[in-house]
Amino acid sequence: MPSQTFILRTVTPAFLGNAEQRSEWRTPPLKACLRQWWRLLRFSRSYNQGKHPTVAALREKEGEVFGHAWLEHNKRPWFFRSVLKLSLERWEPGAMTAVSGEDKVHHPNVKFPVGALLYLGYGPLLYGGGATVLKAPPGLAPASYARLRLFWYEREGQDLDKLVTWLAVLVHWFGAVGGRSRNGWGSLQLFSEEGKPVTDLVNLKSLETCFLNLDECLQQEWPAALGKDERGPLVWWGQRAHPTWQDAMKELAAIKIAFRTVLPLGTPGEFYDRHFLGYPVTKHMVRAWGPQRRLAGQLRFKVHAVQGTNAREVYLPMAFHLPHKLPRELEMSLDPAGKKKATLENQIRVWREVHKVLDKKMRRATF
Repeated sequence: MPSQTFILRTVTPAFLGNAEQRSEWRTPPLKACLRQWWRLLRFSRSYNQGKHPTVAALREKEGEVFGHAWLEHNKRPWFFRSVLKLSLERWEPGAMTAVSGEDKVHHPNVKFPVGALLYLGYGPLLYGGGATVLKAPPGLAPASYARLRLFWYEREGQDLDKLVTWLAVLVHWFGAVGGRSRNGWGSLQLFSEEGKPVTDLVNLKSLETCFLNLDECLQQEWPAALGKDERGPLVWWGQRAHPTWQDAMKELAAIKIAFRTVLPLGTPGEFYDRHFLGYPVTKHMVRAWGPQRRLAGQLRFKVHAVQGTNAREVYLPMAFHLPHKLPRELEMSLDPAGKKKATLENQIRVWREVHKVLDKKMRRATF
């Protein structure tokens, strides 16, 4: 069978919980990561070719590659085995039993400085005994390696060799796995068997077809493409490289605090601009949504390990935006005042305010 083999490396700790919630290298989160970037690749490139695939059509194509047990054909159940297989050399347990090197960051809405790692990792990380600790140790430590082989059945009309190469590049640039991966935890890098990165990180020209304009992205209710505006891709690098991954995460924590707090919050129970960034918001529940509704963050973080001077590795933080509009289910449950704030024009305005903060505190990537 045709195949490609990659060496995976974690740049930041990863929380890939097994049945006991203890981290280990395992294939399900890796397959989920590939599926996510497959959806984005398929939709964005089709859109840029003038085609607008429906979610139903996209799910069917996804099932043909990754397998499914939920689709129907001619009103009858239609099951399909995945043509793309994943194999890890070994399912190795994590070895990180404690959190170290954490520094504090200032939060204007909190009386005392907060731990940067705890702020970005609450859930897998907890505050206990006066320090940040792992909820369910161990985690996968930074610089953990695993050998992943992807192999497939050849099917007419499916160039899976080229598809796997595209997915590897996207995951190397933007991929992360495990708990709090949107906040930079579980940042992954992919290498060939010879140890060469699957792509450079110089510019995004080869991936330009995976980007759509902000207003086009906001026509969808899910993260269907990477965003761009008149200044270029909605991808930002940190102001400088850091000697440790903890320092890189601290910069990202400060940036997240900055763009969240630039948006106002008013009377508890009402819908405000900051709720576009993610829900729930601590102590600011939307009355119409209650405590059970969820809105995942669209702005995501990653940390890259890059070659510094004197052949030493340094750590460069990155942020990127996968824009989408407020899901209709959440919008329709708002009261009339909330619905007025949820217009497309207002969503564009809010995200442009957030982008201004990122443009000030980080450096834009280029095509």
